[in-house]
Amino acid sequence: MSVKVSPTAYCKLVLHSFRHPHYPVRGALIAEKTDGNVVHLVDAIPISHDVAALSASLEIALVHIDEYCTQKKLVLAGMYFANEVLSDMSLDPFTTRVTEKILTQNPAAVVLQLDNTKLGIDSSSAGCSVFAPDSNKAWKPKKFHIENEEGTLQMVSQAIQSKLYRTLVDFETHLDSPSADFLNPSIAAHVKEVN
Repeated sequence: MSVKVSPTAYCKLVLHSFRHPHYPVRGALIAEKTDGNVVHLVDAIPISHDVAALSASLEIALVHIDEYCTQKKLVLAGMYFANEVLSDMSLDPFTTRVTEKILTQNPAAVVLQLDNTKLGIDSSSAGCSVFAPDSNKAWKPKKFHIENEEGTLQMVSQAIQSKLYRTLVDFETHLDSPSADFLNPSIAAHVKEVN
């Protein structure tokens, strides 16, 4: 299995991390339906930035995301997260447990971990790692690539410099302000315009 990350997905998950730099962030990974050999992550939907609100907001968010995927003929393909502490590179047990549940519906589901130490205005390499379960159900690193990596990293750097992350809305924020769209269409439109 190989994993491709679209510019839109990468941009949204990095901006989510920048929007809430002092909190752990989590979100859903959305993919095109495939034969199982390639996981093409086409979107990322930010869910939370607070550990305390996780279980309730996550359950409601996943229902909404599942409906969205059904309408768009996409699939829920896993979860992403960034740890709260800059140097913490451990896999988040809550995120892996949620992804294990997703695996029952999508056996190609993955976990994407943001590497806070590699994220910045002038990132020269992908600031993340992708994990999938092996035959023993242990989470192992998987090879992945970001589409148009050089251009995508440059575009994300420009988005950070222009403080586009201030416009990002996660599902937790949407619950406080229902008019705020956690699908972040303005960020997706920005990525499409730049690319």
